[in-house]
Amino acid sequence: MFKDLLFQVVVILVPVLLYYALFNPKGYQLTVAKNKIVVGIFSSISIILCMSYPVYFESGTILDLRSVPWLLAFFYGGNLVGFLVTIVLIIFRFFLNLSTGSMIAFVTYSSSAVVLLLFYKNTQTSLKNKMKKILLFGFFTTLLLVLKVYIFVYNFSTDSETLAFLIFFVVINVFTLYLIVSLIEALEDRNRLYTRMQLKEKQYIAGQLAASVAHEIRNPMTVIQGFVQLIDQAKETPEAHRRYMKLMMVEVERAESIIKEYLSLAKQEAGKLEVIDVNKALIQLEETLRSFALLHGVEIFISCTKEKIEVYGDKQKFNQVLINIVKNAIEASEGQGEISIFSSSDNDNIGIEVKDYGKGMTDNQLKNIGTPFYSMKEKGTGLGLMVCYNIIEGMKGKIEVESQLNEGTSFKILLPKIVES
Repeated sequence: MFKDLLFQVVVILVPVLLYYALFNPKGYQLTVAKNKIVVGIFSSISIILCMSYPVYFESGTILDLRSVPWLLAFFYGGNLVGFLVTIVLIIFRFFLNLSTGSMIAFVTYSSSAVVLLLFYKNTQTSLKNKMKKILLFGFFTTLLLVLKVYIFVYNFSTDSETLAFLIFFVVINVFTLYLIVSLIEALEDRNRLYTRMQLKEKQYIAGQLAASVAHEIRNPMTVIQGFVQLIDQAKETPEAHRRYMKLMMVEVERAESIIKEYLSLAKQEAGKLEVIDVNKALIQLEETLRSFALLHGVEIFISCTKEKIEVYGDKQKFNQVLINIVKNAIEASEGQGEISIFSSSDNDNIGIEVKDYGKGMTDNQLKNIGTPFYSMKEKGTGLGLMVCYNIIEGMKGKIEVESQLNEGTSFKILLPKIVES
C-alpha cells in the first residue's frame, strides 16, 4: 500500500521538478502562453498516471491523488488551464469504466471547477494567504468527493474501517497538496531571488557608472546652460536665434534631468521615514497629474478602500514612484482612454494598482521592465522605473507588472501594511 502511495506522490512531484529544471531554471522564464501549455500538459500527465495506478486497500477500496495536480492546474496555470485539465480528468475517468464512481467524479470535479471559476481570482497575495486558499479549496474538493462516495457507494456505512479510510483519504490529499505547494513556492522564491540578484548587479554597475560620469558631465552642462541664457537675454541676439536658444535650453534641461536620474542611482538615501496615508496620497496624485492627463486626452479614475490604509516610508519618494508610474501609463495610452487607479488591503499588505488600456507590451518587453537603460520611450533612459523599483524594495515591498499587447498594462505595488495595535 505504502509503495503504491509513494508512487502517487512521485508522479506528482517529478513533473514539478522537471518543469523547474527544464522550463523555468534560474534566470529564465517561459512566456505566459507557453507556461500555461506546459502546466496543462504536466498536470494532465500526473492526473492520468494517478488514476491509472491507484492505491488498492485490502478492504477493496481504492485511493488516488488526482485532486492535487488538478488543483495545481488551476492555481498555477489559471482558470482556462484548470478548466481544460478538468475535461481531461472527466474524459479519462469515463474511459477507465462507466460506473457510479465515474458519475461521482464527473459531478464532483465539474461542480468544484465551477466554484473555482466563479470565486477564485489569481491575485498576488502573501504566501500565507495563498496557502490558506489552496488548502481550503483542496479540503473542500476532497471532502465533497468523500461525502458522495460515503452516500452513494458505502450507503452511510458506520463501519469503523470505512470511516477511517475516508478520513485518511481527506488527510493524505490535503497533506500532499501542502507539501507540493510548499516545494513550488520554495522554487519560485529561489527564482525570484536569483532574478533580484541579477537586477541588483545591473543596478550596481549603473550606479558606479553614474558616480564616475554624472558629475563630470554636469559641470560643463552648467556652463553651457549659463551661456545659453546669457545669449538669449542679450539685446543684440537676433529674434530668429532666440528660437534656437529656447530649443537648446529644452535639450539642456532634458540632459540635466537624465543626470539627476543617474545621480539618484549613485546616491540612494534613506530619506525621512514617516507614516503615509495611501488613499490621501492617491487623491493628491490625481490632482497633481490631472492637467497632464487632460493634455494627453486621458481621464484618471481613482477607487480607494473605505478603510484608512497606511504604510511606512519616505513620503516624497513614495509620491515620486506614483507620479512616475502614472505618467508612464498616461503616455502609453496614446491620447485616448482612461487610467484606473485602485487601492486594496488584506491582513498583511496594501496594494496599489495602476491600469491603462494602451498599447501594452510583449512578453520580452515585460521581462526587461525595470532593468537599467531599458526604455520603450523614444527619449527614455529606463532609469525612472529602475529608481521606482529600488524605492519600493527599500520600503520592503515589490512591484509586479502584467501586460497584454494592444490591451493595456497593469502595475501593482505591494507594501507591508501598518496594523493598528
